Amino acid sequence: MSFLPKRNRFEWKLIALFACMLCSAVAWGQAINSAEVTGSVTDPSGAVIPGVTITVNNLDKNISRTITTNEAGVYNTGPLVPGDRYEFVFMKTGFATLRRGPMVLRVGSLGMNVELSLGQTTQEVVVTETAPLLETTTAEKSATLPAETLTQLPRTGNPDWQQLIILLPGTSSAGTRNDATPAMDAASVNGSMPFSTALFDGANTNSPMSNNVIMTPIVDAISEVKVTTSLFSAQYGSGGALYNQISKGGTNQFHGMGYDYFRNTALNANAFQFGTTAARTPIHYHAIGGNLGGPIIKNKIFFFYGMERIINHGAANVSYITVPTDNMRAGNFTGMRAIYDPTTQTVDASNVVTRQPFPGNVIPATMLDAVAKNIQTYYPKPNLPGTVSSGVTTNNYQYALPSKNPQIKYFGRFDADIIRNHRITGSATWNDSWGTGVSPVAPVGAIDRDIMNSNAQLSDYWTISPRTLNEFRWGFMAEYDKLKPQTLNKGYPEKLGLKFAKADVFPTINVTDIYTLSQGLHANYQENQHDISDVVTLIRGRHTLHLGGNLIYMITDSTAWGNINGATLSFTGVYTAGSNIGALASTTGVAYADFLLGYAKSWSASISPQYAGRLRNPAAFIQDDFKVSPKLTLNLGLRWMGTTGWWDRDGNARSFDPTVINPATGKPGAMWYGVTKANGRTALQKSQYNNWLPRLGFAYLLNQKTTIRGGFGIYTYPWNVDTYASNGLGNAFTSSGNLTDSTNNVYPVVILSSDGNTNYQGSKGASINSLFKRAPLTPEAYNGQSVGFQQYDSPVPRLYSWNFTIQRELGWSLVAELSYVGNYQNNLPFVTDLNQPPEDKLGPNSAQYRPYPFQTISGPNTQGNANYNALQASITQRMRRGLTFNFNYTWSHMLSNQDSSGRGTMMGVQVFQRAHEPDKNYGNSNFDVRHAFKGYAVYELPFGRGRTYLNQNAIADKVIGGWRLSGTLVWQSGSPFTPVMATNNSYSLSTNASWYPNVVGNPKLEQPTINSWFNVNAFAAPTPGTFGNMGRNIVYGPGMFNMGLSLGKTFTLREGLMFDLAADATNALNHPSFAQPDRLIGPGHIGKITAVRVGARQIQLVFKLRF
Repeated sequence: MSFLPKRNRFEWKLIALFACMLCSAVAWGQAINSAEVTGSVTDPSGAVIPGVTITVNNLDKNISRTITTNEAGVYNTGPLVPGDRYEFVFMKTGFATLRRGPMVLRVGSLGMNVELSLGQTTQEVVVTETAPLLETTTAEKSATLPAETLTQLPRTGNPDWQQLIILLPGTSSAGTRNDATPAMDAASVNGSMPFSTALFDGANTNSPMSNNVIMTPIVDAISEVKVTTSLFSAQYGSGGALYNQISKGGTNQFHGMGYDYFRNTALNANAFQFGTTAARTPIHYHAIGGNLGGPIIKNKIFFFYGMERIINHGAANVSYITVPTDNMRAGNFTGMRAIYDPTTQTVDASNVVTRQPFPGNVIPATMLDAVAKNIQTYYPKPNLPGTVSSGVTTNNYQYALPSKNPQIKYFGRFDADIIRNHRITGSATWNDSWGTGVSPVAPVGAIDRDIMNSNAQLSDYWTISPRTLNEFRWGFMAEYDKLKPQTLNKGYPEKLGLKFAKADVFPTINVTDIYTLSQGLHANYQENQHDISDVVTLIRGRHTLHLGGNLIYMITDSTAWGNINGATLSFTGVYTAGSNIGALASTTGVAYADFLLGYAKSWSASISPQYAGRLRNPAAFIQDDFKVSPKLTLNLGLRWMGTTGWWDRDGNARSFDPTVINPATGKPGAMWYGVTKANGRTALQKSQYNNWLPRLGFAYLLNQKTTIRGGFGIYTYPWNVDTYASNGLGNAFTSSGNLTDSTNNVYPVVILSSDGNTNYQGSKGASINSLFKRAPLTPEAYNGQSVGFQQYDSPVPRLYSWNFTIQRELGWSLVAELSYVGNYQNNLPFVTDLNQPPEDKLGPNSAQYRPYPFQTISGPNTQGNANYNALQASITQRMRRGLTFNFNYTWSHMLSNQDSSGRGTMMGVQVFQRAHEPDKNYGNSNFDVRHAFKGYAVYELPFGRGRTYLNQNAIADKVIGGWRLSGTLVWQSGSPFTPVMATNNSYSLSTNASWYPNVVGNPKLEQPTINSWFNVNAFAAPTPGTFGNMGRNIVYGPGMFNMGLSLGKTFTLREGLMFDLAADATNALNHPSFAQPDRLIGPGHIGKITAVRVGARQIQLVFKLRF
C-alpha cells in the first residue's frame, strides 16, 4: 500500500526537491536552540581587521573552538550552548590580546563588536563585563527569562513559568475568560491571536488538535525561556509569540537538587465575599522532584536528568443531590402531585388524552418496569431528610468526593562532543496524569482517566568549516488522552435487562428533578507530530546567510469526545399526567413515575468510530543578516510555506459545501463527504502553496549608548483541528438515531423493558431500532438538520507586523526602550452561520427564507480581521549590586470583528448578530487593554557572605545573610464586553448568534459598583425581527491589580551544599480584581458582578537542597 496519497503529488515533488537540496549539502534553517555570538573586529581607527584568531572557551564543559574573522573583519562563533559560561580570546599580530568574559550566553544571536588596541600579543586586556546590554544585530523584540528569574519570582499552582507571560509588554487575555495569568495558548501578544509557537530545545511542541502547548517541561530543568514578540526571522512562519524553552545540560561538575513546592488551604486567604461567606478553595499540593547533571565522560559527554511527582489532593467539597425516596422506589407517590395510569387513557379525535388516576397515588408493584427496577438500584439511598416542598423532596443525599490529580514528569538530556566537528544533543520530556473522574453513584458516571504527553528532539550541529555550519533536527510530540467509563464493556445492559442498548455501557437516564445517571465520557484522543529540519549557516564577507526549512507532519487518530452513547433516555412526567392539555397537563404527573413505568419521552444513541486526520506543512526560507558596517545590520528574509489542508485517511469527514448540488432542490448547497469526493474535493481545505512571507529589518548603532531598530514582516497561523477541522473530521461514519415524542405527550417513544422493535407512536413515529443506522452519504441526507461547514478555499491567515524601537543604555546596567508596535491581520476565522435568513426577511416566517434547505450551518469562514497599535516603554536593570528588574508600560488599542479560533473560551465570549456582514461586527477586541503597567524585580539583600554588609561574621550570615526579595506587578485597565439581549427575538434562527440591543443612552455610569457596573437602562430591545444598532464590545469591565511577592533565603550548609527556603504569595495583598459583569439585557439583569478575576491570596512554600 502506498504511504503517499495521490492527491499530494505536487507537495511531494516539493519535498523531493528539498531532499535534493539536503543531499547537495545546502541545508535549511538557522540554529534555534543554541546561542551564537557575531560581530566585527576593528582597530582604533575603525578599520576592520581580517584574520583575527578567536578562541571560544566553554568554561563549564572545558571545550574550546577556534575561529577567525573573515576578509570583512566579521566573525560568527556558530552554535554554542545556552546557559553555559564562555570566554572569548581575540589575538592578532600587532595588537594586544583581548580576553572577554566570563559571560553566560542565552539562546539566539548576540552582537559583540570588538576593538583591539595596538600592541604585542603578549600584552593582555581583560574585560570582565557581562554580555552587551544593547541589541545591535536584529530588529526583533524579545525577552529572555533565565532560570534564576523563572524560579525566584512568585508563582503558585503547578510550578509552571507560563504564569509569568502576563508580565511581558503587550500581553493580554480576553476579559471574559476571567484569566489573570494566561498561558501560551490564551495570551494575545502584541495584538496577535493566541496561535503562538512553542519550541522545546528547538522542536515544535504545539498540538495539532488545538495548537495549544501540550505540556511544559519541569521548570527546574529549564535553563531559560526566550519569548520573541515581534519581527522574528524568516526561519519561523507562525505569528503570535515565539516561546523557545531551552533545557539545562550537564557540565564537567556534578550538580543537582531535590525540592518540594508545597501548598495548603491553611496558608491561603479567604476569597472576596459576594454577600455570603466565601470558603477557601481546598488545596493539599506537593510538587516533589529532583535533578542531577554532570559528565559521563569529562569534556566529551554530559547528561542532565530530572523527575517531578505532583500530588494534588483537593479536600472533599460537600455537595447535595436529589435521589428517589424509599416510597418513590416502591411506586408510592403519596403527598406528591397526582399520577395517572397511562394504560387507562382514551384519546379523542382532537388528540386530547384522558387518563384515570392511580388509586392512592400508588403504582401497583406488578406495573413497575423490570428494567427500571434494576436501574434504580444504582441510586444511593437518601442520607438526609432533604427539603420538602409541595410534597417533593430535594437535596436528600449528601456526599463529599475528594479530588485527586496525581501527575509525574520525567526529563532527560545528553550532550556529546565525541565526533570531530559535531555536537549532538538529545532531550525528551514525558508526562503522565491519571486518576478517576469521581461520581456519587460510582461506578455509574465515573471514568478512568490517563493522559500522557511527550516530546523529544535530536540535533546534530556540524561545523563543516569556519564559514559553513550545519544543523539537523528531528522533533516529535505526542498526546494520548484515554477516558473510559467504568461501566464500559462490563455487561451492564445485560445486567439491567436493557435489550436495545447500542453499546456495552450503562445508559444515561435523565429523570426530571432527580440526579442523572450517566455513562460517563468516553474518548480516545491521540495526536502525534513530527518536525524535521536541516540547517546551514554560510558566512560570506559581511553576509551571514541562513538557508532552510522544515516539514511538519501532523497526525490525529482520535475519536470525538463522548463518541459512545449506548442509550440516553429522558423521563419528564407527561405520561402520568391526567391529560396532555390544560391544567391537568401542568399540575399532575411525576417524572419518576414515568420512569418506573418505563415510559421514555425521548431516546438517542450514537457510536462514532475513530478518525485519522492528516496534514503536512512543508516550508523553506532564506535569511541574510547583512552587516553593512560595524554600526548597521540589515535582516533580509523570505519564507515560503505550504499546507495540504486537513483530510482523513479513510474518508471519515463531511462538511456542508455550497457548490455540491442538492438533489432535493436541484441547486448548489449540500453535503460533501471525504469518501465520495464530490466535485473533486479530497480534503476539508484546498491545499495552499502560494504563501510567500517576506521579512525586512534593521539595527543601527547610533552611538555606543543608543540603537535604533525596526522592520516589517508577514506571518501566518497554523490550521489546527479545533478551528479548521472540528466540524468535519470523524463525523461521516457515525451510527446514530434519535426520537422525541411527536404525539403531544400521548405515547412514549420506547418502553424500557421492550426490545426496541415496537413503534409506539404510530404514523408519527418509528421503532428506535429502525432509526439507529449508519449516517447516510448522500448530498441531501441532512436536509432539514443543523450541520457544520469548513470553507474549502481558505486562504491562510496573515499577520502583517511592524515595529520601530529606540534602545538606550543609561549606565549602571540600565537599559531603557521605547517602541511603536503594530499589526494588521486578515483571513482570520470568523465563526458564523451560512444559513441565516436575509435581514429584510426576518420575522415569524423567516425559516422559509433560509438560503439552503438546512437549519443552522455553523463554522468558520475567513472573513475575520484585526488591527493593533501600541506604544511600549520599558526599563531593565541587569543584575547589579544584587538587583535586577524590568518594568514596562503599554498603551494599546486592538480592534477586530471577532476573536475566534473555534477553541472554546480561549478567545473569550464570541458574539455576532449579522452572519453575512462580518464588517458590521468590527469593534474593540476581546483582548483590548488600553493601559497596562507591569514588571518584576529580584533583590538580593546586601547582607551576609558575598554581600556588601556584615560579610565577615559567620553567625550573622546564618541569620541575616542570603535573603532575597522578589515581586511581580500587573496593573491594567479593563477589557471590553458586549451586552446582548437575554431573549433573542430577532428571528435570525442562528443558534450561535446573539441579539444586540439598541443604544438609547450612555452605558457608562459615573460611579460603577459591583452591584451595577454599567447602565442597563441605556439599552432597549429592538423591534422583534430587526437587529439592534449597538456595536460590539462597547462597554469596559473592571481593571486588574495583581501583586505577587516572594521572600527567600539560602543557607550554606557546607561548601557546595545549599538549602533554599522561600515563600511565594500570589495576589499578596488579597486585593479583589473583579470579573466582567452580567452582560445580559432584560428583566432581572442589572449588570451585577458575581465573580473575581484574581483569586484570593495563595501562599506556596518552596524547599530546595542544592549541590
